[in-house]
Amino acid sequence: MNQPPSDDTVLLQKIVQQEQAALSQLYDRYARVLYAMALKILNSVDEAEEVVLDVFSQVWKTAHSYDPRRAQVDDWLFMLTRSRALDRLRKRRQQAQIIQRATVEKAVTTRL
Repeated sequence: MNQPPSDDTVLLQKIVQQEQAALSQLYDRYARVLYAMALKILNSVDEAEEVVLDVFSQVWKTAHSYDPRRAQVDDWLFMLTRSRALDRLRKRRQQAQIIQRATVEKAVTTRL
């Protein structure tokens, strides 16, 4: 049995057609909860805000790739947010390791 598209799916269809008002509605509906999720992962207000903006920028560019048979819109947004936040966390850890190695190397070379 076919179900009518959800409000969120309709918004995504409008976003595909480059309707900025639809993106604003989707943002108003989900930004707060996506921000909370990103903040919990990253423990950084600035990075959480950037993740949410990145996610909605990605939605604007890739709404055409959303497949309602695979996930509901909110699940898709949560997945995008989680992926972006974890990518940032990995990058932060890699940068910390690089800095730590450089500091150790500098300390070793200064002793020689």
